[in-house]
Amino acid sequence: MKLFIPFLFLLFSASVCNGQNYRCIDPTIKRYFTNDIYYLKGIRIDSVRTAGTDTIYYPFHSYRGDVMLDSAGASWVGKKIIIKPDGTTLFFTQYGDTVVIKTQAALSDSWRFFDDTSQYYYTATVTKLDTATIASVIDSIKVITLTSYKTTGINTGDALNNIKLVLSKAHGIYRGFDLGVFPYRKPDYLLSSFTNSSMTKGNLSFTLSDFDNPHYYEFDDYNVGDRFLSEFLVDHQYMYATQTLITIDAEDSTNPSTIEYSRTLCNQQLYPPPGGTGVHNDTLTITDTGRFIDTLYMPEEWGTNFFYYYNPNDISFCITGLYEQILNRITYPWPTVNNFEPNQKDIQYKKGLGKIFYEWTIGSGPVTYTTTMLRVYKGYLCGPMPYLDITNNSIPKPSIYPNPASDILYVNTSNSNNKSISLYNITGQLVSQKENNKQRETIDVSNIQSGIYLLRITEKDIAPYQQTITIVH
Repeated sequence: MKLFIPFLFLLFSASVCNGQNYRCIDPTIKRYFTNDIYYLKGIRIDSVRTAGTDTIYYPFHSYRGDVMLDSAGASWVGKKIIIKPDGTTLFFTQYGDTVVIKTQAALSDSWRFFDDTSQYYYTATVTKLDTATIASVIDSIKVITLTSYKTTGINTGDALNNIKLVLSKAHGIYRGFDLGVFPYRKPDYLLSSFTNSSMTKGNLSFTLSDFDNPHYYEFDDYNVGDRFLSEFLVDHQYMYATQTLITIDAEDSTNPSTIEYSRTLCNQQLYPPPGGTGVHNDTLTITDTGRFIDTLYMPEEWGTNFFYYYNPNDISFCITGLYEQILNRITYPWPTVNNFEPNQKDIQYKKGLGKIFYEWTIGSGPVTYTTTMLRVYKGYLCGPMPYLDITNNSIPKPSIYPNPASDILYVNTSNSNNKSISLYNITGQLVSQKENNKQRETIDVSNIQSGIYLLRITEKDIAPYQQTITIVH
């Protein structure tokens, strides 16, 4: 599960230019950005006022920086932004220092970008004027490069040295980084206050995204005949596993406010033994229950429950675009007790597939519930080949014998892929494991206590296979 600490991977900017001038912020437009790990950020201006010849923007509030539970905390662009008549834009950090962006600077112009009066400071230089295709439109861009300094000269060891800020005329900030906590350390501190491994230009820099904040019903856009194979696991003091094959049998869209899908669900219990199968039918009702990100909030805004990721390049299950939510609450109050328990969730969606991954870890135990989509059929097959049939073309199942076994257990598979063969007891504890690429493997069970066990085979591009094994002596 991917865990995220909100102030490690930070963004800068969103905006739109008016006319021929470069600017940083358009208070009328929401913008979204992602970094190299597809963490999603956004900008929204909540109010605007004037003070003399200056214009002041007030962004949404967020919990970030050193005071994580401040409900009136600054967003990644600070608590306010001042725009001067000449286009100079001032951003204010959590320590009260100022970041200066001269949007109208010419090629080769330089200025003090940030100076907290300590021994460390940054200059900005316009290093390039060019054009780029942004949101399918050719736009003029201005590249501003930062140089980090310390008392002995250029600070080449600083991850922010040579980091770039890109302005575009039609979109404002096109690529940037976090200003609310810049330069990611307290005044007079040479080292970052963040984990050093996180300080790379790839995850500090964020680029304007085509994120469209889809409705939830767009994820559940199914067709008659679609089939989905998923696996459900419970990992605690015991192990429980099932696989489910869901088939969309019929669609009813006569009601303009809902869509109903008739489904057949075939369940196969894999563990604990003895496993069983069952078939039942149900109706899935889809309504417009809102959007992926609540329209009242922006990513990271105080009040939202999740951190968000958007990967437009993901092509898993032959569908482009992956949307992910990670619950950002460390504790969760149970309604029947007076204490708090750890609570973490990771949910991944694809349009037309619904939830392709759901992991919920709760309690100090902890207990982890995981549902993983293994393979889909939407007029085409996509995903790792399953052992459980999805279109009557599943690959040959492994041959495992003898069963019951007393001394040697033989495992024959249909390929020589790298694989892991694991043996669990009835409480879910791992008692034996082998990893190799042999088609035939032997497992010595002579020293394993008599009883019922689960043998699980995992290998690349093939869904896990599980079978109950009995050991007797």
